[in-house]
Amino acid sequence: MFRSSLGQTGFLFGIDSLTNLIDYGFHIFLGWVLVPGDFAMVQTVNAILLVVITTFAVMQPVVARYIAKNAAEEAAENHDRAVFQTFFKWSFALGLLLTVLILLIQKPLESLLNIPAAAVSLSAGVLLLSLLRPVVAGTLQGQQRFVAFGLTRLAYAVNRFIVAAVLIGLGAAGLGAVASMPLGSALALAGGLLFLGRAVWQRAPALPAHLVQSTLRLSTAAFIAYAAYMGLQSSDLVWVNRFFESETAGSYAAAVLLRRILALLPGVITVILYPRAVALIAQKQLPDRLLVKSLGAITLSNLLLLVIYLLFNETIVNVMFGGQYSSAASLLPGMALAMVGYGIAVVWLNLYLATRPALFVLLLAGTVILQNLLLAAFHQSLEQVTLIFTLSGWLLALGGTALYFAWLRPTLLKLDRG
Repeated sequence: MFRSSLGQTGFLFGIDSLTNLIDYGFHIFLGWVLVPGDFAMVQTVNAILLVVITTFAVMQPVVARYIAKNAAEEAAENHDRAVFQTFFKWSFALGLLLTVLILLIQKPLESLLNIPAAAVSLSAGVLLLSLLRPVVAGTLQGQQRFVAFGLTRLAYAVNRFIVAAVLIGLGAAGLGAVASMPLGSALALAGGLLFLGRAVWQRAPALPAHLVQSTLRLSTAAFIAYAAYMGLQSSDLVWVNRFFESETAGSYAAAVLLRRILALLPGVITVILYPRAVALIAQKQLPDRLLVKSLGAITLSNLLLLVIYLLFNETIVNVMFGGQYSSAASLLPGMALAMVGYGIAVVWLNLYLATRPALFVLLLAGTVILQNLLLAAFHQSLEQVTLIFTLSGWLLALGGTALYFAWLRPTLLKLDRG
């Protein structure tokens, strides 16, 4: 089912669109029912959790890479089970440890992030789930089971919205919205495990020592890359929430939410790009055609949205959030321009993780350090913050492009000829 690239991209785009429609509906609902201060707090927690969830999603590309490579090399099915079981156990142990750690340091985090201690406590459970869900997602992605992959994402969005609506209706306000995140994630994890079925738990041989060593190298690179990339996507809101008044921070949070719409298609395309890039490299083929298709689709779609944000920014903000966030309208064009760059950058992120990540990881780490240094020095206005966010995205996009033509492509070409 949906074996062609176009068919799989179309299906996953459709189900991801529904998922994101519910996701944005969730945040817009919060914008209407919460006061600006609570809304800014929830969006700050959400931004931090996005960093945490994505950073600790390192096992998704690791698991997907080895399972896709197994398929390309026609390895035995029990290799898939061995990969899943090994990483699920490792992830459970690490997630439990980190959850306890966050609970122990919740007071300092409350002061540093300017959010209630209860919100920190409610978010701690996300750490465990943010390590387990990527193992399930990576298994489905590596097997190219994109229907099940998409449906597990949909389950999270639906469950989170329902839980939040119930808790807010009962008077929990912002804390109810925060509590919906770990609860929705737990239900999505259960759904993903159901898709994998009982067979995935059948006895499997231990992973070879050389595979464990290469896994540690790749997971370390992915950890740094994901942390840096999501830091670039979220640091600006954390700085704004810390230094600006709650009403101003609420408007900026509304603009941040609207810019994430431009991350929809890049996210869908790179889910499909990653295992295919792994398979191409395993077969000693260059990924040029795959890159042209992916970068072309992402860039054209985001440029179209940029034009829409330029022309209808005030209308979009008023329809979505009402007059209390009207100042967000002036920020939308700059943020949309930034997301064109970030869309290109996320393609390079996935390609380098599928091949040789070291230099791109260094570029990512350097960019996030530079971004935060600039934000520390220049945060007198929301326009300054938006400009720094934009420059960071385009630095990463152009740097990834230069690295590909100057280093990665010639390296892969040598391997192909060898």
